[in-house]
Amino acid sequence: MINKKNPNLTAEQKLVMFEDGTEPPGTSELNNEKREGSYHCANCGIKLFESKTKYESGSGWPSFFQKAYLYVAF
Repeated sequence: MINKKNPNLTAEQKLVMFEDGTEPPGTSELNNEKREGSYHCANCGIKLFESKTKYESGSGWPSFFQKAYLYVAF
Protein backbone atom coordinates (compact mmCIF):
# COMPACT_ATOMS: atom_id res chain seq x y z
CA MET A 1 0.00 0.00 0.00
CA ILE A 2 1.30 3.44 -0.92
CA ASN A 3 1.23 5.76 2.07
CA LYS A 4 2.75 8.85 0.50
CA LYS A 5 1.15 10.83 -2.31
CA ASN A 6 3.06 13.03 -4.71
CA PRO A 7 1.76 16.57 -4.05
CA ASN A 8 2.09 17.40 -7.78
CA LEU A 9 -0.54 14.89 -8.94
CA THR A 10 -3.58 16.23 -10.78
CA ALA A 11 -7.08 15.60 -9.44
CA GLU A 12 -7.61 13.01 -12.22
CA GLN A 13 -4.34 11.19 -11.36
CA LYS A 14 -5.37 11.01 -7.68
CA LEU A 15 -8.80 9.67 -8.65
CA VAL A 16 -7.32 6.94 -10.85
CA MET A 17 -4.47 5.93 -8.54
CA PHE A 18 -6.07 6.12 -5.11
CA GLU A 19 -9.85 6.17 -5.51
CA ASP A 20 -10.50 3.40 -8.08
CA GLY A 21 -11.36 5.91 -10.80
CA THR A 22 -10.66 5.50 -14.49
CA GLU A 23 -10.46 7.68 -17.55
CA PRO A 24 -12.92 7.04 -20.39
CA PRO A 25 -11.55 4.61 -23.01
CA GLY A 26 -9.82 6.29 -25.94
CA THR A 27 -9.09 9.54 -24.08
CA SER A 28 -5.55 8.88 -22.82
CA GLU A 29 -2.85 10.96 -24.47
CA LEU A 30 -0.66 7.86 -24.14
CA ASN A 31 -2.76 5.89 -26.64
CA ASN A 32 -0.97 7.49 -29.57
CA GLU A 33 2.45 7.79 -27.91
CA LYS A 34 5.06 6.25 -30.23
CA ARG A 35 8.39 7.49 -28.83
CA GLU A 36 10.88 4.98 -27.47
CA GLY A 37 11.41 5.01 -23.74
CA SER A 38 9.88 4.01 -20.44
CA TYR A 39 6.58 4.59 -18.69
CA HIS A 40 6.88 5.51 -15.01
CA CYS A 41 4.44 5.80 -12.12
CA ALA A 42 3.29 9.42 -11.79
CA ASN A 43 3.22 9.06 -8.02
CA CYS A 44 6.49 7.34 -7.07
CA GLY A 45 8.51 7.33 -10.31
CA ILE A 46 9.14 3.57 -10.53
CA LYS A 47 9.56 2.29 -14.08
CA LEU A 48 6.47 0.26 -15.01
CA PHE A 49 6.76 -0.52 -18.73
CA GLU A 50 9.09 -0.18 -21.72
CA SER A 51 7.68 1.32 -24.92
CA LYS A 52 8.79 -1.75 -26.89
CA THR A 53 6.21 -3.82 -24.94
CA LYS A 54 3.28 -1.52 -25.84
CA TYR A 55 0.66 -2.82 -28.27
CA GLU A 56 -2.77 -1.88 -29.61
CA SER A 57 -5.29 -4.03 -27.76
CA GLY A 58 -8.40 -2.27 -29.00
CA SER A 59 -9.41 -1.63 -25.38
CA GLY A 60 -9.10 2.16 -25.56
CA TRP A 61 -6.29 2.24 -22.98
CA PRO A 62 -2.52 1.83 -23.47
CA SER A 63 -1.66 -1.87 -23.21
CA PHE A 64 1.63 -3.64 -22.52
CA PHE A 65 2.57 -7.32 -22.73
CA GLN A 66 5.32 -7.22 -20.10
CA LYS A 67 6.04 -5.33 -16.88
CA ALA A 68 9.41 -3.62 -16.54
CA TYR A 69 10.13 -5.48 -13.29
CA LEU A 70 8.80 -8.74 -11.95
CA TYR A 71 8.07 -7.26 -8.51
CA VAL A 72 5.61 -4.64 -9.75
CA ALA A 73 2.19 -5.84 -8.61
CA PHE A 74 -1.02 -4.91 -10.42
